[in-house]
Amino acid sequence: MSMVLLRRVSVGVAIMVVVAIVGALAAGRLSGGEGSSSLTVTVAGRSVRVAVGTRLAEAAARFGLHPRAADLLDVDGKVLRAGVVPGKLLVDGRVAPAGLRLRNGDRVVAVNGKDRREPLVRRVARVPGGLPADPQFTVSRTPGEQVIVSGALSHELVSAQFHPSGAARAERVVCLTASRARGSSGRSLIQHTRASSSRATTGGRSG
Repeated sequence: MSMVLLRRVSVGVAIMVVVAIVGALAAGRLSGGEGSSSLTVTVAGRSVRVAVGTRLAEAAARFGLHPRAADLLDVDGKVLRAGVVPGKLLVDGRVAPAGLRLRNGDRVVAVNGKDRREPLVRRVARVPGGLPADPQFTVSRTPGEQVIVSGALSHELVSAQFHPSGAARAERVVCLTASRARGSSGRSLIQHTRASSSRATTGGRSG
């Protein structure tokens, strides 16, 4: 009889031990221990609970985090392409991939995209013959390089500068001023009048 009782006591003790272990594990999960089935994170300043293994993209979709995309602008600030500069999701202040698994205590924030200007392209064109100046009596040419900066996508001109690489070469030219032109025309008119008068006089005498 005593052996039967001893066996019953042993079985009862074993059951109590199993129940205690299961209760301890359950208490650990509820208290947020390593075996917890959920964790606490901060999303846009609000403390929320999510399941263990939740990814960043899942949490963003669940709590409505949708960072706004921005525009790509040309050199004059006009929209070239709308909504092509994406926003970002930050975890603890750092850019994180959408597939990142969240950990207990993580802070998730959405940051809108910022408008961005198109990149610039710089071209250098050699001008070995030089660029001409425009004085009244002398034309000078200076060899150098033409530096042109424009938008990479819009091709809008930003700046164009000439950088000389040598001394200017001057060339003499003939320039007929207005006064000289009038004087030359006047002399031609006088000579034409005299010639006409001479022919008229000669004709009269012969008649």
